[in-house]
Amino acid sequence: MLLELINKYIYNMLESNPKIPGITASLIYDQTKLWSSNVGYADLEGKVPLTQNSIFRIGSITKLFTVVLMMKLRDAGKLNLDDPVSRFIPEIALPIIPGEKTITLRQLASHSSGLPREFEMDYNTSKIFPDIDVLLEQLECITPIHLPYKKCHYSNVGYTLLGHTLEVAGGRKYAELIEEHVTSPLGMKNTFCDIPESCEKSPVTGYIYGPQHSTRKAEQFHLNGLSPCGQMYSSAEDLSRFLSLQFHEGGVCDRSILSGSTIRETYSPITLEQNWKYAYGLGWVLEHVEGYNWVLNRAQIDGYNSLIFTVPELKLGMVALTNSNENIYDPFYNLFKKIVPTISTLKNNSEARYFSNTPLKAYTGTYYNDVHNIEFYEKNGHLWMVQYEHEKSKLLPISRNSFRIQEGIGEGEKVYFSGQNGKLFSSIHISGYRFERYQN
Repeated sequence: MLLELINKYIYNMLESNPKIPGITASLIYDQTKLWSSNVGYADLEGKVPLTQNSIFRIGSITKLFTVVLMMKLRDAGKLNLDDPVSRFIPEIALPIIPGEKTITLRQLASHSSGLPREFEMDYNTSKIFPDIDVLLEQLECITPIHLPYKKCHYSNVGYTLLGHTLEVAGGRKYAELIEEHVTSPLGMKNTFCDIPESCEKSPVTGYIYGPQHSTRKAEQFHLNGLSPCGQMYSSAEDLSRFLSLQFHEGGVCDRSILSGSTIRETYSPITLEQNWKYAYGLGWVLEHVEGYNWVLNRAQIDGYNSLIFTVPELKLGMVALTNSNENIYDPFYNLFKKIVPTISTLKNNSEARYFSNTPLKAYTGTYYNDVHNIEFYEKNGHLWMVQYEHEKSKLLPISRNSFRIQEGIGEGEKVYFSGQNGKLFSSIHISGYRFERYQN
């Protein structure tokens, strides 16, 4: 039923907006693709249908690959996140506010260095992008616009500098490092910085829709020195593989190029924005949406849009690509907002049925000790706990009559119910404390 609703939503999106030639998308749970859809055309003139392997420009989603490369080199001992850039390129005069320390790799990757968005050049208009040597010379003309860590300010200058630093640390060109350390080990056969001549497929045609019904095909320009910011091409199939990497737990293995702890490190908030509604990690945007922590990124480059949404705690994610400059972020954001609680309920209900046939009502009620009371109640198929009168926490079943606090105070701690008498339990154990059921 859910997948039918998703398909209908995608078709309606395409039918209601003639400025979207096609969309390819997928929904991932852990290492499994739950759903995929390919609607519309890779090329309007030739009526070439889209597939999961159709190759799109993915713009700034490239930055996520730059971060993965950085973490690979860090874990290999080639660099530290708090290394100053000057350790690798001491000959470059970096723009630094007087009195401040030099710029670090962590600041560049989290857009918290204070550097401006772009170099003071007209490459976005001319579509002629300079080589790295020219860009490094331009650093002398740049003035930081914020203090480091004061706020997030999106910076292609920063990621250009980060990419070149990784080249020096890794001893090879950026495109070669990405292939060696990221795309090849993950089996991403349709993901490139530069599409090789041996590749049988061309990228899908991107379309730019302007005023008064004007339409033109997007130009296939190369970002050259700015490649670490947004040069890459990929497909929904390959990005699904990349998304599954985000849900890996444990150490490095055949199906994961990073350990689970390193992956989670990229989600750690570094700068907080707008009253803590969202934050920035290493390459990722972090949002709290209706009780769930989202980790996401989006991109737009001439004639193409792409996005990745994930909820790591559910091991759930979505990829969407389109060959148009039309906004697909808002509709897919709203779609994913509907999918997340549905998948969460299905997942938790499945786990609850697996671990226990006891109805949740048997656990509900008020339990007390000499310090305070804890109340348990059922809502939308979940067991919830209230401490200190207002602190609510959702519980996840982990074994028979045992739960883990999924969020809120005590997150990660176990709750054990015991002494079932008839239909109700008489006591609980949590964090070394025992609570007895309150009898009316």
